[in-house]
Amino acid sequence: MKSRTVGVKAGLAVGLVSMLAMAAHAAEIQKADNTDALALDSSWVGGVAPGADDTALFDGNATPNATNWIYGLGGDVVWGGIRATNHADFLIVTNDGSRLSLGAGGMSLAIEKIDWRSQASFDVPITLTASQTWQSPVVASYFWRPVDGTGSLTLQSGWFAFYDALTMSGDMNVAAGVHVRSNAVVSGAVSVSNGGMLLVNKPVATEWRQSFASGSVTNDGTFVFGRVSGSPSVEQSTVSLKTGDRLIRAVATGDRNRGRVNIRENDVRMEGGAIAANWWYLYSGSYTQTQGSAFSDYAMYVGFGSDGPAAARTVTVEGGMLDVRRFHVGLASPESQPGVLEVRGGEVQLVRASGQYGGIDLAAVKTDGEGITATTAAAELNVSGGSLRTAQISFGSTDAVRDRTWNVTNGYARFNLSGGEVTVGSSGIGPHAVWNRVYGIPQECATAWYETLFSGGTLGAYASTVNRADTRLSDAHGGVTFRAADTDGTPYTITQLGALYGSGGLRKTGAGTLVLANAVNSYTGKTVVAEGTLEIDVNPGVMTARWTADTLTVPSGEAVTEWPCAQGESYWSFTHALAVAIRSTATAPVLAPETMNGHKAVRFNGGTDALGMSGILATTPVGGASRLTVAAVVRPRGPGQGDGSLITNAAGIVGSQMAGSGAGLWALAVNQNGAVGSGVTPNTWAAWTAVWDGTTNVVDNQPHVVIYTWTRGAELTVNVDGVRTRLTDAVPGNVLAQTRILMGSNENGLGFDGDIAEIRFYKNAALSDAEQDELGALLAETYGATYTASGGGVPALIPDSPAVWSPDTLTGTPGAELTDWPSTNGVWKFSASLATAIGNSQNPPRTFDAPTIGTTLMNGYRVASFNGITDAMAITGVQTTPTSGATNLTVAVVMRSDGVGVGGYANDWRSGTAGIIGQVYDANWWGIAYNAYGRAGACIGSGGNFLNAWGAPRNLNDGEPHVLIYVWQNGSNVTMNVDGWRSVKYDAAQVHTAARVRTRCMLGATERTCARVDIAEIHHYQTAFTPEQQNALGLALARKYGAETYGYLRHPGSGAPVLASRVVQIDDGATFKTAAGVTRIEPEQCFTGAGAVTGTLVVGADGVIATATDVALTVENLTFEAGGVCRWAYGADGSHTPLAVSGALNLPADTVVIEIDSVVANPAAYGVVMTWSGLLDDHGAVWEVRGGRTQTTVIVDTEAKQIRLATPTGTLLSIR
Repeated sequence: MKSRTVGVKAGLAVGLVSMLAMAAHAAEIQKADNTDALALDSSWVGGVAPGADDTALFDGNATPNATNWIYGLGGDVVWGGIRATNHADFLIVTNDGSRLSLGAGGMSLAIEKIDWRSQASFDVPITLTASQTWQSPVVASYFWRPVDGTGSLTLQSGWFAFYDALTMSGDMNVAAGVHVRSNAVVSGAVSVSNGGMLLVNKPVATEWRQSFASGSVTNDGTFVFGRVSGSPSVEQSTVSLKTGDRLIRAVATGDRNRGRVNIRENDVRMEGGAIAANWWYLYSGSYTQTQGSAFSDYAMYVGFGSDGPAAARTVTVEGGMLDVRRFHVGLASPESQPGVLEVRGGEVQLVRASGQYGGIDLAAVKTDGEGITATTAAAELNVSGGSLRTAQISFGSTDAVRDRTWNVTNGYARFNLSGGEVTVGSSGIGPHAVWNRVYGIPQECATAWYETLFSGGTLGAYASTVNRADTRLSDAHGGVTFRAADTDGTPYTITQLGALYGSGGLRKTGAGTLVLANAVNSYTGKTVVAEGTLEIDVNPGVMTARWTADTLTVPSGEAVTEWPCAQGESYWSFTHALAVAIRSTATAPVLAPETMNGHKAVRFNGGTDALGMSGILATTPVGGASRLTVAAVVRPRGPGQGDGSLITNAAGIVGSQMAGSGAGLWALAVNQNGAVGSGVTPNTWAAWTAVWDGTTNVVDNQPHVVIYTWTRGAELTVNVDGVRTRLTDAVPGNVLAQTRILMGSNENGLGFDGDIAEIRFYKNAALSDAEQDELGALLAETYGATYTASGGGVPALIPDSPAVWSPDTLTGTPGAELTDWPSTNGVWKFSASLATAIGNSQNPPRTFDAPTIGTTLMNGYRVASFNGITDAMAITGVQTTPTSGATNLTVAVVMRSDGVGVGGYANDWRSGTAGIIGQVYDANWWGIAYNAYGRAGACIGSGGNFLNAWGAPRNLNDGEPHVLIYVWQNGSNVTMNVDGWRSVKYDAAQVHTAARVRTRCMLGATERTCARVDIAEIHHYQTAFTPEQQNALGLALARKYGAETYGYLRHPGSGAPVLASRVVQIDDGATFKTAAGVTRIEPEQCFTGAGAVTGTLVVGADGVIATATDVALTVENLTFEAGGVCRWAYGADGSHTPLAVSGALNLPADTVVIEIDSVVANPAAYGVVMTWSGLLDDHGAVWEVRGGRTQTTVIVDTEAKQIRLATPTGTLLSIR
């Protein structure tokens, strides 16, 4: 018995809760101040033990000498009830083989002298003789033996813990806190009342009916698998529900503590049966469903903060049906414990609500209705089978307006579709406005990262929807299908606003339209348009809307109350009425008395004049844009406003400054110095970012061409008469709001004093320098301005590196040890033996071995392969090293890894993380670290000071090549550029200014910890590269080694094609709609199939349009540029199908190639290659035939509107 008592004292203070008052008693008989057995008369005041109608009273005031009440029964007893009061420690009834029987009085152990130590322990079997109610101390009552008998049991207050069977004939009602542990099993039905909590926490795997024999629990309180918050950890075990098992809410309610299910440090398997909850919280552990049905009327949280040691916070659906209103995955979860939702089979439904309260959010730092807030969050959604139907999949928040407390600047979200099907509603997929939205820190310091990877399965829509996420395509699991329709075939539009990149392709099905609306789609896999329409909806240089004063009919000097759109939607009008609705004192501008080179202009007075366009229209010229160009022709007559410190304090030319949606705003304005500025902000609450022209005072009463361009997260420019000023750092990365637009003023009432003759909008297009020059010259010529073209921009110059390691100096056979790796100029070498010597000098010694020549090439090139355990190399510091004396530094490394690094975000990375390359000995350290989350960090340090910039991309252990660029700018910052994504940490105190000392440099390890990496190439520079130089170097290395290029191509001026897919196949009945009427077939790109192309298709040099012997495309308008190729299939039997042009055919004054594709070598080809129905514009094409015979000729038949091949055959008889 003593061991049991010690166990109670030491181990049972586990924080439980409990039960209500008891019925009236026939008599209360008080325990005497002695330790006699409770069955004896001598144990009680008055010398008579309680009977079946009496209540046994334990009163601490009557037993002042007892520190604990510890008693044996000394025989079976039958009492009417038990009451304990005025006691501040243990009441313990020990096991001597006797039985306690209790009547309707039950137990009232809610000790009136409240003390946290108050507990009770009953190590005796208990028999109920009637239905009854038990109350427990605040801490707990423990029941170690069976409870049986007649009637029901209500546990009303405090906390209870049961360790053996409860087999009474009636039900059990839980209105307190109740633990079901060890061998405890309740035979009857169980109900949890409002305010009650029932917990199952057994140390071994059990089935549901091993705790609840009836299989049924009705829950109007909280049901917990595991433990409560703040209590000691429990043994993590599994509870399995089978067919017929039920855990069902009592009523539908929004109260978060009613019908609630918690999982904390337990694994729940649903192999049948049903669970229905109002709220569901998985703090840690897992939930796996293979059969049955589960339901959460409100939210299901997958990962909730960082409570509990269990790293897994996973919901996995393999079968059955899971119906949830909304999922919060990874809410405030640390990166080491992400929330994970896995759909492998079955059905998952999230369609009962939309907007703020429906669908899935990944990696939010806070949520509605909960007090939890964190600085980081991590979540994954993996779909490999089954079906997921959801209103949205959003990163950072569901679709709602959020203030800055929701900002996610250091989170991680991953959506991986590799199988099954995902069908999405109108709120779409992708980052919310809070993702990487900054407040109080520079934009480039935000390192939240998301990855959307489609490698298989189907993405469909049950409403027209938008994928805002940049999405990587892979064919690893067969490639993805975009189904522009619901599962029943109802067509919808899927707009792919984010870029598509990667080595994979896509298949388009469904009768609806898939719109590729990003200016860069660098994916190279095959595109198959099997059904419906694939539309390219962006093309730099294509105008969205235009206003020209020449369309106005009011007399000179008269008020302009409406300025209708000359090109664009008919409802895009700027009106005085809307300006008055915004500001009641607004007046209408007038038609200027003076023309602008013979063209009309609208005059604004610099005070109250304004025109406005509504934001509640079906669309606006900028709403939802991720890129924007606005060109205006202005003639300022008076000074602007403000000193340029805030663009919102400058005179507004045109822009949006107010939105309720949390999306981005923009402005074009002129300040008091006559400088024109471009501005943008991610939302109403954030600071504005602006760039000002510093070369021209435009207040000279002369026409000027001003051009605004913005690319989300990449670049903001202002162009005044051909002089560009650009900003590439800290550019906000939110899409623009669909909100009202003001012309001639801003929301602060600061008006533009001057004339506006024309404004043009280019939505989702940031014009290149060359395109701006073309537009600027046109507008200047029209309106009499002076525009000086500056050309297409100066490419970033990359200096020669004095220290390069490349595959050229990796000699030896694959798998062989790499003892030395010399630089290409032979000046330096990394040595394995030196690394071994360095390891031996450590205390304790560290074993370092030689890496090997990798057995797997990187895009055809050799690599040095480091095993992440013992492999390392080093450069001696005895002589000058590539970084000796450096006061600025850039180091580029091309790497590949299939294993994560070590550690997290230790300030001193030298021992806390794995090392890829760096100098960690002596003083003034630098290096590229690699941590357990697959992140690379740029680190610099000296003494006890460290500055670390962790690259935003995670999971660099994906087995793919990556380009890492480390930059240290003396006294300013350290940058980690991973595949074109820059993360910066600023040296605000200018601590890191000392030159790097001459000392040894490690490769593949710090001097303590190794990294599992393959390294192909290394460059050192003793200069700090600009972002443009980083992009230029990174892109060259990425293309060489097959790394992802989108991070570099997303920047304006990159020259990236709108569509880079190598093969575009349009099947019979399907349509490809070209970009703004024009799509160009790039070099080595091929369009083929049996479907239709609407708009104009341009076949560029080495681009290919191909036919099959039995089918060919029908193209609305077709243009060949010099070197364009028509690949014409010609069967062995002479079968062929001509390319059909339903409109105009344009031919260049240069070579056009017809390439005969035949299984027969050099066939005598004969037949129609293409036809046209409209006009032929032939500038004198020169035809080149490949794959035919020398006598094969091209015939352009303008009457039959055919281009044919003819090859003379037979015998030529010459008679002289």
